[in-house]
Amino acid sequence: MIEIITEAAASANTIGSYRHPVLEEGNLSFPNGRYVVAFPEDGVGSEELRLEHRVERASLIKRLIRQKKAEYACIVSSPKSFYRRTLLQRSPSQRVRWSDRDLGEPPLFTPVILCTDAVAVDLDSARDEVHPAWHGIRVEIPRGARLAVGHVFDLRSSVTQLITIQPDETLSGSTFLVDTGSDPFRFVVKCGPELIRYFRSAPRSETRSNIMTHVVTACLAVLQRQFRDPEEWDRNLSRLADHLAGKYPYGWDEEDFHPEEAATVLYPHVLPDPDGDR
Repeated sequence: MIEIITEAAASANTIGSYRHPVLEEGNLSFPNGRYVVAFPEDGVGSEELRLEHRVERASLIKRLIRQKKAEYACIVSSPKSFYRRTLLQRSPSQRVRWSDRDLGEPPLFTPVILCTDAVAVDLDSARDEVHPAWHGIRVEIPRGARLAVGHVFDLRSSVTQLITIQPDETLSGSTFLVDTGSDPFRFVVKCGPELIRYFRSAPRSETRSNIMTHVVTACLAVLQRQFRDPEEWDRNLSRLADHLAGKYPYGWDEEDFHPEEAATVLYPHVLPDPDGDR
């Protein structure tokens, strides 16, 4: 599970100016607040993403959500095509969908929590977990106001976020093979019936993580065999190369690149404790 964490206590170059408390990086309106957005590594489809929102130590926001005066949301945008859409969800589990036909590039995602009804609140620092500077102040929060703002992220920077997993009836048991999809670049991991059933039903586990490391090794081997020329890389592959460069000393276009080593650096095997049974 990948988590994108926004902490109020973290430093930020800039913060917005608001007439009400907002949970965002560098804004101490909720001094101990955290806004966590998580998604499973294999929960990314070619035009779909599953998100889990979680708010911590920001009682005001959680109360407004319970009262159905605020909702979880994700803004899907593409600066290149001037596309922008806000998708709302009452529950913390959100399925975000888009169409590649509407976009000229991989979309950007901004998780937020929005006020869906205009409300007036007399703030209490203990009850609402806001900074003491807000204590006793009456604030009016307009409909559409942002209560929490997460980090903008792009799915296409890591290997697992370029993977589409799909069944293949020609494969047997728990076998898989890796192919490449159409533009924009994606890996297509074709799975036998037992493996696809496992991916669809098994919870996060050591076995699941280690299978994904194996899959990533195969994906990197495909890049090494078929995409050694940087002139052939689209934006996705260029960003993946930048992501890899920060973690592994060689690119897949270099002689010293080893897919199995790179994969286990990016996604180390999860090993049982050797003393666990003692």
